Amino acid sequence: MDPISLIVTALVTGAVAGIKPTAEQAIKDAYEGLKNLIQTRFSGVDVKPLEKNPESPAKQASIAEDLTSEKVDQDVDVLSSAQELIKLIESHAPETAVAAGITIEQLKSMGSVSIKDLLAAGAVQIRQIDAQEDIIVSGITAGQTSGPSTLTQQQGDSPKA
Repeated sequence: MDPISLIVTALVTGAVAGIKPTAEQAIKDAYEGLKNLIQTRFSGVDVKPLEKNPESPAKQASIAEDLTSEKVDQDVDVLSSAQELIKLIESHAPETAVAAGITIEQLKSMGSVSIKDLLAAGAVQIRQIDAQEDIIVSGITAGQTSGPSTLTQQQGDSPKA
């Protein structure tokens, strides 16, 4: 994942997790730390609009644009803080990442892989696909709140949406 996407993902999932009453204090603290670090060092970045609607693709694109123009991706402390927050969320609140979007990781197939017709409230991320034949990705819609958003795989078959 590129550094800007990493920071946006951390902010989105942190904002989503932070509004849940069951969120662990460590996640809330890590999110506040990342947010404060960005706002202190980069006055051209305003996280508040994203906090109001973290699953909005428009808000995500806007914050990504601001982060890019301010060169936030070159700040080692921000990147480290974003990575720490994502690790905490993956460990303690993995459902938050799902609520914000779809992530497909470490998919291996002896044949072709076809991923199609995914509908996600947030971003769709596909990482580490290892296929012996074709990889086909189509019909991905991010920023929607209804419809199918799961990926299933049957034993010995290619994954199917």
